[in-house]
Amino acid sequence: MYTPYQIQYIKEATPEEINQIIERINFVLLDIYKKENNMNFSGTVSLANSANILTSSPKINGTIFNGTSSIVIRDTSITTSNLVPYSGAVNNVDLGAKTLNAGGATFGESANKIRFTSDGTLTLEGNATVWKDVFFIQSIPKAVGAGNPSLGVLLSSLNGYTYAIGDSNTFDPQEYPHEGRVGGNAHWHLHWISMTDVSGDKGVAWQLETSYALASSPMQTIVSSFVDVTVSPNTPINTHMYSDFPMQTLTSAGPLTVIWAKLTRVSSDTTDPANDPFAVGVHFHYEVDSLGSKTELVK
Repeated sequence: MYTPYQIQYIKEATPEEINQIIERINFVLLDIYKKENNMNFSGTVSLANSANILTSSPKINGTIFNGTSSIVIRDTSITTSNLVPYSGAVNNVDLGAKTLNAGGATFGESANKIRFTSDGTLTLEGNATVWKDVFFIQSIPKAVGAGNPSLGVLLSSLNGYTYAIGDSNTFDPQEYPHEGRVGGNAHWHLHWISMTDVSGDKGVAWQLETSYALASSPMQTIVSSFVDVTVSPNTPINTHMYSDFPMQTLTSAGPLTVIWAKLTRVSSDTTDPANDPFAVGVHFHYEVDSLGSKTELVK
C-alpha cells in the first residue's frame, strides 16, 4: 500500500521519474518471474491480437518474460489469433492432459519438416524423410546342378547357398511398401559371405536383373546392373560383404506395385577365388515419407 507521501510523489513526478519508477517495477516483476521459473494459470487467458507470447520481444500485455522457462498449461485455454513461439525458447510447453488442436501444422524448418494435415495425416518432407529396407527372400532353387546355387555349410550348423560362376536364382517378388515415396529410388544392394582367405586380390562379380509392374499394368523392361568386388588379401573366411548396385528409379511405383529380382554370379575382372561365396540376400533401400498409404490401395 502506498503512503500519502508516495502517492503525492508519483503525482508530481516528471516523465523521466515515472519512467524510472516503471523500470524498477519491471525489474521486480522480472526477478519474481525468474525465481518462480514458471507461470501457472487457473482460468482462461485471453490475449489481444497485438500481444506476443515468447517472441523475439517477449511480453504478455506489457509483462516481460525471458522465454527460457516453461509455461504450464493444464486446465486452461489460450485464446489468441496468432500464437508464435519464441525462436530462442529452450524449454517445453506442458499441455498436461490437454490436446493441441492445430488444424494442420508443420514442425521443422524451411523445406525439411514433418506435416500434419487438418485430418491428422502425417507426412515427412525434405530431410525429414527416413530410409528402410525391402528384403527379397532367396527362393529355394527348383533344380540342382550347373546354373543353380548349391546348398552348403556356411558355419557349423548354419547352411546357405553358394554361387559358382554362372549360377543364378530368382528371389521371391515383393510389393513396394505403402509408406514409401511414390516413384521413389531403389538403392539396390547385396549381402554376401566371402569364403576365401588367400594372399593376393580375388574378385567376386554379380549381376542383378530387376523389373516391376504397377497394378493393372505390364511388367517394365528388365534392368541389368553389375558389381565387381575385390576381396583383399588375408580377408578372413565368413566375412560379411556389402555391395551396392546402381540406383534405379521406380517411376510411379506405389501401393500394389510388385518388384522382381534375379541374382547371377559372373566372372570377375580380377582372379576368381577358389571357394565360391554365399549369397545372403538382395535388398533395396527406399525413402519413407509417410506412415503408410492414405487409403488401403492409394497413397
